[in-house]
Amino acid sequence: MEYRKILKSSYNLHLIKTDKFKTLFFKFVFRDDLIKEDVTIRNLLINMLDESTSKYNTNRLLNIRKEELYDLSTNFRNRRVGNQILSELSFEMIDTLYTEKSCLYETIDFIKEVIFNPLITIEKLNLDKKLLYEDIKELYIIPNVKALLSLKRTMDSNNSFSIQTSGYLDDLEKITLDDIKTYYKKFINNSLIDIYVVGNIDFYEIEKLITENIKFNTIKKEKDSIYNNYINKKKVIAIKEEDSNYKQSKLCIGLNIKNPSDTDIKYNAILYNMILGNSPESLLFNNVREKKSLAYDVTSSYFKNDNIIIITTGINKENYKLCIDAIKCEIKNIENGNFTSSHLENCKTLI
Repeated sequence: MEYRKILKSSYNLHLIKTDKFKTLFFKFVFRDDLIKEDVTIRNLLINMLDESTSKYNTNRLLNIRKEELYDLSTNFRNRRVGNQILSELSFEMIDTLYTEKSCLYETIDFIKEVIFNPLITIEKLNLDKKLLYEDIKELYIIPNVKALLSLKRTMDSNNSFSIQTSGYLDDLEKITLDDIKTYYKKFINNSLIDIYVVGNIDFYEIEKLITENIKFNTIKKEKDSIYNNYINKKKVIAIKEEDSNYKQSKLCIGLNIKNPSDTDIKYNAILYNMILGNSPESLLFNNVREKKSLAYDVTSSYFKNDNIIIITTGINKENYKLCIDAIKCEIKNIENGNFTSSHLENCKTLI
């Protein structure tokens, strides 16, 4: 594998040459500081980009064109990373070794059309608003998600990790056609852009194709740090969500890592999390679930960009206090070194 990073005035181009795949993979990443008021309209926009363009003005015509390009696949999504939101537009085509050389040029033309000539109409907007409404509404139905959202809001309602990246119903109702058109211009002109191309590529050819066809008008400007320097006064915050439609309750506990060093972020916190609850022989799984039978399931997840670890469990509500005490006990056991060296080495091996 060979990697090159080429700095352009309006974007960074990352080229990765490898013969491991029979496809060429293009990913366009638009990165911006995460703003709560923007997440709903950004989700609408990303959905609309993958539906039709000025040239392919219906979803059917767009899909027909993908089929003509040997079933070109697309995947558009938004995701939060620390203090920033990343919009990822991915395109995957069959390597021209198995098709025609012209397929590469036609795919670049297709990508150019999708990114720079989206068709934004009131009919599409109304349809996408209905679909996004159902996605957001579902967040309030699933117990796991409800508990996690409640926990993050309780930890710090003003922090970026408490923002619902799917969006908000109140904001959704207010979005107009002019709003989405204005936001598209902001999105395309103000984002920090990275372009990735992976496959058995010719560096010179791909750079030339991208440079000649993909032209952004923005001046590249680095965003704020993605790292979320979250420090809360309390050691543990717990919030309990109950639903009468379910036999079990969902318990989430959030832990913040105070002032982590680079070594903590890259190694220590990852190992800590695996020993605590993110491996088959973790303390939480073996002691809280297996030995004490206080949880149907229990795991922990480390979010390095937020400096937090979140423990999630499924419990009987009668065991709420017992389960919290048992989890605190395992946290104390790690603090006191009450785990074996073989456990540590096994976690290293898993990593």
